[in-house]
Amino acid sequence: MSSPRIRRLKSDFQRLKNRFNDWPLIQVTETEGNPPEKYTIEYNIHGLYTESDGAILERDKHILKINLGLEYPRRPPQCRLLTPIFHPNFNETEVCAQDNYAASEGLDDLIIRIGQMIAYQYYNTKSPLNGLAAKWAAENNEKLPVDAREISPPREKPNASATTEQPHVVRIDQEIIHNNIVNDDEIHIKIQNGINFIKSDKYDDAMTIFNNILADTEYIKDVYYYKAVINSKIGKTDSAIEYLIIAAKLGHNKARNILIKKDIDY
Repeated sequence: MSSPRIRRLKSDFQRLKNRFNDWPLIQVTETEGNPPEKYTIEYNIHGLYTESDGAILERDKHILKINLGLEYPRRPPQCRLLTPIFHPNFNETEVCAQDNYAASEGLDDLIIRIGQMIAYQYYNTKSPLNGLAAKWAAENNEKLPVDAREISPPREKPNASATTEQPHVVRIDQEIIHNNIVNDDEIHIKIQNGINFIKSDKYDDAMTIFNNILADTEYIKDVYYYKAVINSKIGKTDSAIEYLIIAAKLGHNKARNILIKKDIDY
């Protein structure tokens, strides 16, 4: 019987093949290993880089190297962009997206999130790897994103007639009760925008927002709860349960109540 890591590597490879097949914005151009432990990803997305004289220019091709170490998926993938980029959350050796990694997040979702970062659809100026890029982004917000296209490939809706019974089918998408958020704090506005995306079936956009908010520890339990909502919506029940358990352990009362109602230990 194969180890959990090998099963995860096989699952990741299959998901990447299915999701990025014939998708022009993100292409898997090279793999190493069987199942693959290393990937080369090509993004055909508009991003920014700087010339030697400091001029900020656009480029539309970016190459990412991914290494899935021996402790993956408990530890995040090692990601490094080989092409130059001018962005608050990248430097020559690191990609900040790894900081918000959770083992239940699919490798395909992480790759999409990095693409959204390259396009400046998602960036964090509070704890940047590139302070100059953070300053520029804060002063030029009206020019962003650099690429406004939908980075994620269209996601097929689950076939309702093909559903099978599962031991713990968690339906939590009906339990979104926050219709209005009175506090006009920036994070609360982002949470409300994420909720609105969920209600509009724009799950990738919602996930991007909640991944962004993860940088603010005060709201981590809420973020994991809504990530559970999104995964429940798109039929990823196991991931939904994992996020619910994390939210419950962090003290999210609604997540706890759902787990208790479904008789799921946490």
